Amino acid sequence: MDMISERFARAPGQVPRATVACYAAAVLTAAVAIANGLFHGNGRSVALGLLIGAVGAVAWTALGTGLALLAQIADRG
Repeated sequence: MDMISERFARAPGQVPRATVACYAAAVLTAAVAIANGLFHGNGRSVALGLLIGAVGAVAWTALGTGLALLAQIADRG
């Protein structure tokens, strides 16, 4: 008996909720990092905020895409 599919039911072909949460976290991470850099106001903090925002957003997006691909593989079998 597969307990995971019973507890986290989703229609085949539907994107998992964790993927959507990862994409939302990517936007939130970028917004917070950039806002923090702009709040401090000097050039170095703005550049660091942009860099951290970009890296964080890419990391969350990669994680969400990986989860979506794993779900797509699970739907095949």
